[in-house]
Amino acid sequence: MSELIYTLSQPFKVKGRRKLGIKEFIFTLTLDLKWFNPTEAKAIVQIGLENELLKREGETLIACFDPTQVNPPIDFKPTAKLLTTGKQTLFEKILDQIIIQTGIEKRELIAAINKNQDTLSKLVEINVSALIVGIEHGADIKDLIETAYQELTDPNPPI
Repeated sequence: MSELIYTLSQPFKVKGRRKLGIKEFIFTLTLDLKWFNPTEAKAIVQIGLENELLKREGETLIACFDPTQVNPPIDFKPTAKLLTTGKQTLFEKILDQIIIQTGIEKRELIAAINKNQDTLSKLVEINVSALIVGIEHGADIKDLIETAYQELTDPNPPI
């Protein structure tokens, strides 16, 4: 899901602001960056809102993260697959928050999570392992800890 956070951060970075008009955000994705057509850019906005990475106030979009802390690879360009992205899983949310807050690259982060899983003999859920790694790297992910706890203790988990 880092692709989504990378994509959403770019219009804010290009314009140097944390709030943008919806049309300005869409124009930046389509005309400035040349990544999407207007319909696709609107879909990206919707995906960002659904995943609570963007907040809408009237005709303004506000980043729910610090775009200046997101550092996509220099050659980053979103793929068409991004348009079919649904709601983020808890694991994806944890990854994105750690990446945003620490600047760790996704590949390095996943390697650390896998190493932690091995260290713990795979006795904990992957989400718990990811939370541990995030905390070890100084990420403030308290809200996601509560979500993970709720997910772990839910007597009727989704199928």
